Amino acid sequence: TKSGSDVYLVLHAEDSGYRFKLEKITGDVIMSGKFGAGLPKGLLTPEDCTNDQRYKPAVTNSTDNNGNINATYPFTPVYCYKWGDVARFEVRKPEGHCYDITWTSEHLSILEDCMDIQDSNGENIKWYGGAEELEQHFPLSPDNTRKRVPYLPGDMLQDSKKFFGGVAEPYWLNHRGGAVYVEEEQPLFYSWNHNFDKRMCLSTMKGDPYPDDETNSLKLTYKVCGADNVRVMHEYAAANLWRRPDKIPDTRMMTSPIWSTWAQYKEHINQTVVMQFADEILEHGFTNSQIEIDDNWERAYGDAVFNTDKFPDPGEMVSALKGRGFRVTLWIHPFVNVESERFADAATDGIMYLVRTAKGKLTSAGYQYLPGLTLWWQGFAAGCVDFTDEESRNWWSQRLDQIRNDYGIDSFKFDAGESNWLPEAPVFNKDESKRSWPGIYSTRYVEHVARFGGMVEVRTARHSQHLPIFVRMLDKNSRWGYDNGLKSMVTTLLQFSMTGYPFVLPDMVGGNGYIGVPSRELYIRWMQVNVFMPAIQISYVPWIYDAEVVNHTLAMVALHEKYAPDIIRLAEEAKTTGLGINRPIWWLDPTDETALGIDSEFLLGDSILVAPVLEKGAVSRDIYLPTGDWLDMLTNETMTGPTWLTNYPADLFTLPYFSKI
Repeated sequence: TKSGSDVYLVLHAEDSGYRFKLEKITGDVIMSGKFGAGLPKGLLTPEDCTNDQRYKPAVTNSTDNNGNINATYPFTPVYCYKWGDVARFEVRKPEGHCYDITWTSEHLSILEDCMDIQDSNGENIKWYGGAEELEQHFPLSPDNTRKRVPYLPGDMLQDSKKFFGGVAEPYWLNHRGGAVYVEEEQPLFYSWNHNFDKRMCLSTMKGDPYPDDETNSLKLTYKVCGADNVRVMHEYAAANLWRRPDKIPDTRMMTSPIWSTWAQYKEHINQTVVMQFADEILEHGFTNSQIEIDDNWERAYGDAVFNTDKFPDPGEMVSALKGRGFRVTLWIHPFVNVESERFADAATDGIMYLVRTAKGKLTSAGYQYLPGLTLWWQGFAAGCVDFTDEESRNWWSQRLDQIRNDYGIDSFKFDAGESNWLPEAPVFNKDESKRSWPGIYSTRYVEHVARFGGMVEVRTARHSQHLPIFVRMLDKNSRWGYDNGLKSMVTTLLQFSMTGYPFVLPDMVGGNGYIGVPSRELYIRWMQVNVFMPAIQISYVPWIYDAEVVNHTLAMVALHEKYAPDIIRLAEEAKTTGLGINRPIWWLDPTDETALGIDSEFLLGDSILVAPVLEKGAVSRDIYLPTGDWLDMLTNETMTGPTWLTNYPADLFTLPYFSKI
């Protein structure tokens, strides 16, 4: 007997590889694609190597009229094909919803498998998840293209075609209930609709930034999974494919705003500016979770010591801030600039706390390496602390412990950590498999900084879903669109949530103002978007506009604080379920074709639907309510979904939201 959740992997020989379909017991296709898309044409017919394994297939192969091998393997423990000594392809079916896929080769230059983003009838398949991107869509846009690039956490602001954002989790799921997950760190490449081929492809090959392991071997391993619908699939993934948090982050940060010096003041901060900032927050009647002292407080980047010209008495400043009811956090990064006094401490004969290069020499102290140098946004030449090495981690964290002890600093905002900021050809701790380089750096960085507690925020994550810290969206631009602007606040929120990161820290209200202060209208709409997200972070202050904006911001903060107990409850539930605090509206009906395409609304849990205005100049919007009975929280009207509310009035100071009855 087989239940409705059973899935079948169906293979059809095509060229040198196999077309595949992942089907339900009903025959409905939930995923299709090509295994062996990177195999060269003209290879010999593959040999069934299943007998090399412990288990044998449960179903015998058959051959169609064209001589193609057709094989259906429901619940087959192991089967495999090999092309002589060129390549080997193996599938295992453990318990659960997934098949384990493994390719190995000693002779090929690339191993690549592809999943369709459009079916044979020309219907687009909606895919969710994947990486943070500069142009963020949810679902992923079938019209976008991305050539094959390394799939790693990166800083997309530097080169959006080459790099992803800081959260690059290798997990994708589609609206039909199919999913792909890469569990093992490996030299992974990714492409989306490259050459408009309507495929998402995963591959492995030799090439930068992955190190040469001095062998000819390639290995690609991942999971393809399927379930009755996309919600069932994601619930299974969140409970089984990655670790869940055993604690939650700081609840005060989920309740009251974080106030950061960054966007408004950039690097132009000092003790007077920070104190004035704090006093103005209180004078305008705002609550707080903390004040975050951002970039340019250090004597030199990497010193982790206050610049006393700018901060003559940091201890007195922190004490005064705490006397006003603020907790205090500091901006921290993993770089040590060469002009920093700490650089010599980190890289001398017999000591190397920085990521190394391969160049070195044998000395009386043993084999010594040169530190690798990188260029980052606040340093022409800098080393990166090696978070894959325990001694290096301890040296670095001892300096932060000293700051906390000396001045009473409560916690830290940890910046960077993405692989694109590493030196060229980095060398890590030998205990880390070379297959995991350089992606393992982001994982180890985040694992280590999490030791500083629940107030920690990071902007990169890789297999880090279990850590009870906030994961921040990479710097947003002060504009309206999906191109890292206001619309991407919703799509990035959902992308984080659907890749296993419930504790999302949205970027600053209004964006970072890199091309100027956000407009009054953009600031107000941004504040509204943020209200039902897990936390609020403010830097540009509302009183730079007018009293009306101040009063509206106070009201929006109060609304967030009203629902903070629900946010905290959902955070606690994530320890058991792994599910996001915020969810797409199709969560309530994963078969609703309209809901599956909505990217401008989101849920808080299962009961609050938020429909913010995201268009410049708009004073109304169309709102889709999925199945269920809904209470309009602004008008007290009730309505039954699924239904469209067309031209719903929403002037500049109106945030539409609804409660499920």
